[in-house]
Amino acid sequence: MNLTQLQKRIDKEIPKIAKKLAENSEQMFLVGGALRDIVFGKKPADFDFVISDIEKARSFFSREKIKFFTIEKKDFIFLRVILKGRTLDFIKQDKPLVADIRERDFTINTIFYNVKTKDLIGSHEAFEDIENRILRIASPDSIEKDPLRALRGIRFAANFELKIEKLTKEKMRSGFALLKNVPSDRKHDELRKLFSANFESLVKVFCEILSEKKDCVSKEVILSVKRCEEFHSCKTEISKGISLAHLCKLSAISETFRLDEEEVFGVTKKEKEFLDVLKNTKCEFEYFFEVFERHNAEFAVCANVFRCNGEKADKIAKWEKVKIDGNKLKEETGISGRELGKLKREKTKEMCKKIYEEV
Repeated sequence: MNLTQLQKRIDKEIPKIAKKLAENSEQMFLVGGALRDIVFGKKPADFDFVISDIEKARSFFSREKIKFFTIEKKDFIFLRVILKGRTLDFIKQDKPLVADIRERDFTINTIFYNVKTKDLIGSHEAFEDIENRILRIASPDSIEKDPLRALRGIRFAANFELKIEKLTKEKMRSGFALLKNVPSDRKHDELRKLFSANFESLVKVFCEILSEKKDCVSKEVILSVKRCEEFHSCKTEISKGISLAHLCKLSAISETFRLDEEEVFGVTKKEKEFLDVLKNTKCEFEYFFEVFERHNAEFAVCANVFRCNGEKADKIAKWEKVKIDGNKLKEETGISGRELGKLKREKTKEMCKKIYEEV
């Protein structure tokens, strides 16, 4: 690895305002995801900086008239700056760099870049793993300390095409049993990030960790996921950052490896409802109409696309436009209350079936 070229590449990506702050600080390091992304040739959107004097940073932003936010977490406070769609976080350095390195998840995340001196800091093993594209735990108990790292490791391996070192693979595999002890909100946040990886790459890594087969997800399932990614209704978000198409991917993974979606991925109640719809899908009108009534057209459409090749998806999507005028029906029949509601449902069902079966 040519470190000089790598240092130049990192320096080029760092926002000017961060460089200017570094000049006025005793120490400031670029750490975490942004540094890893740059090293592996990806353009980062978010930057994490560790700074020796957070108050100096606060004064600097005020002086430069740069808007910033103070965010309080359980164990620390940091400053956040948003510039042209990029997020810059500045965290106070409250422990020695060596101690911080020991607490990190994988060796590829143990390097630091000194923004002021433009030096890359890290162990020989870390640089070797980066050069050889190897995913290796930073310490033997890394996964036990935080089982969420098992999921995170899968995302890294898929996103950066990394080979997983033998012990790391074993630790990640055993880490899945420990995920039930991780708070749901943390797992859900990692689930959103997991979908940043290409699905086929993701599947290969899951197969490597949880199965002895290299291709344990069928081509038919992968094709179904691709159809969902392309179909408009499947792009509907069911929660922030999680679409119906994403949940089709999750369904394929959880069913293949027999993973509990709540214990492993921390899915929400609404997401679980849709996953249950997918599990119980029958490729027939009665089933899709029931889903349409109980949930919405998007649920029924996406289930059809994922499980039934999408042959009727466009027709199911039209059901949303079916409107029965209750007042007009009441005038015509003279009935009201539950009987009127029952008749209205029958009329809706009749019109939906006609649309579903039209040639």
